[in-house]
Amino acid sequence: MKETIEVFRPNGEAQAQRNDNRDAQVMQQYQAEFGYRQYKSWFDTLIDGLNRLPRPMLALGIIGLVASSMWAPIWFATRMQGLALVPDPLWAIMGIVITFYFGGRHQVKMLDAQESIAKTMQAVPTVIGNIRDLHALSLSIAADDTMIISPDDKTVNEALDEWRKKRGSK
Repeated sequence: MKETIEVFRPNGEAQAQRNDNRDAQVMQQYQAEFGYRQYKSWFDTLIDGLNRLPRPMLALGIIGLVASSMWAPIWFATRMQGLALVPDPLWAIMGIVITFYFGGRHQVKMLDAQESIAKTMQAVPTVIGNIRDLHALSLSIAADDTMIISPDDKTVNEALDEWRKKRGSK
């Protein structure tokens, strides 16, 4: 009778044992692949450490860029003008490398390199002029203390004057 029933329905106890054996083998495989190895060489340790760096470095780099744009806007704007000169094929290559590094798929669109380089070369005089203007602005801000607004500032500002009159102060 037992053999007849097991044709239609597997033996529950035997099935549980097979599942347990399979799970144990899977865990052994994971442990062998990802588990701590007692005798890791210095090279293995170095590579494991290097593999953990790119994501935090990218995240902290982006946060640093945002902070630097507020801390030193002219310095930041000058650097961004330099990035405007990077040709499109180089941006595409960098995007592909980053995409493949993090395991994503990226379809490469063929770029007309001559056209993008010509556009970049046309932008050079504008970028140089922008950098020159930023340096001049930086020097004028450093030389001019009137940019700092103090409470004693008496510049003409009708809305501010009206507000001061309502408050009863000058």
